[in-house]
Amino acid sequence: MTSKPISLRALEPEDIDFLFQVENQLEWFPLTAQKVPLSRFVLEQYLTQAHLSIEEAKQFRFGIDHQQLGLIGLMDLYDFDAHHRRAGVGIVIAQEYQHNGFALKSLEAVERYVRDILSLHQIYAEVLELNIPALQLFEKAGYQSTGQFKEWWFSKGEFHHMQLFQKIIHD
Repeated sequence: MTSKPISLRALEPEDIDFLFQVENQLEWFPLTAQKVPLSRFVLEQYLTQAHLSIEEAKQFRFGIDHQQLGLIGLMDLYDFDAHHRRAGVGIVIAQEYQHNGFALKSLEAVERYVRDILSLHQIYAEVLELNIPALQLFEKAGYQSTGQFKEWWFSKGEFHHMQLFQKIIHD
């Protein structure tokens, strides 16, 4: 699963430091359901379960690997539904590697994977409207905005809308 210079791979035990850093960036908490930092122990336990297939776990987390830079981000497939042939997608690129087109290349790689390996019909993303870079990313990647959850997310003392993006992969 490659989109030069990016490839997606399974997480390894040696990725724990990167995972610990990314999962505990407090400035990202308003964009996620996470409310407390995750311990190294919890993340190590997670890695011991990372071998489960997407069919078993209904989700899978990839490491986003750059040819020269190494691990630069994480890509999640979640809410995997084999019957309806769809899954949600989420992405995070470490701050020092943002604004280089790596997220777009990563989406291209995961789209090939869900089309060619999982035979999914579509993938979707739920994006908070206050996350302007993510909105722009999914629009640029050819996802269509198909709906909005009004006042769906409470963060920073107020409610925010959530935008739903979909991309048909298989016709």
